[in-house]
Amino acid sequence: AFWKQECYEKAMTRAIEHCESINQSHWNPKELERWQELVNAVPEMLSAYFNEVEWRPMLYIEKEWRKTYSLVFSKTNESIEEIDVCGKLDRVQGCMINPNGKLEVANYELKTASEIGGNWKEQYRNQALRDCAIGLYDWYLCSLGYNPLPPVIEIIIKPYKSKPARVEHIELPEIIVWRKRFEQQLRWRVTEL
Repeated sequence: AFWKQECYEKAMTRAIEHCESINQSHWNPKELERWQELVNAVPEMLSAYFNEVEWRPMLYIEKEWRKTYSLVFSKTNESIEEIDVCGKLDRVQGCMINPNGKLEVANYELKTASEIGGNWKEQYRNQALRDCAIGLYDWYLCSLGYNPLPPVIEIIIKPYKSKPARVEHIELPEIIVWRKRFEQQLRWRVTEL
């Protein structure tokens, strides 16, 4: 709702409708308790997002994509069967045209998290760097001819005890540096299929 310039009330209505649509009849008591905690946190988490994030026009919002990846072996010039890779970009913002004539874009991945432990942010960041989806999204944007800036993980932190909900951002410049490595890993994974 936020990125479609809809109001907080509309977002809250959508959240309530979604929560009410979830079938909880087969959940155990612990799952029901955790679900109720999350439902109770939704108004505060939405409020934090609406208050802390600045609206900007976006190129893509929740864009589902699919791209055919075909592997050609350089020595034999033989190609294997084509494989479709796919994903869903949360948000991509166009920034500016660089000197090479490519549009620089910023990729934002929205997540939720609990602030558990003193170094949760570092642990979350390290986990995000190991997540192949972030590299895949960067690869996809490059394949479209864009020049992606370092991806940003936008995290809505759940409220806990006396700590309110808030939004944190983690930038991942390593993804840019590791592009060639990611392409090699993608090629290897496709070869293994």
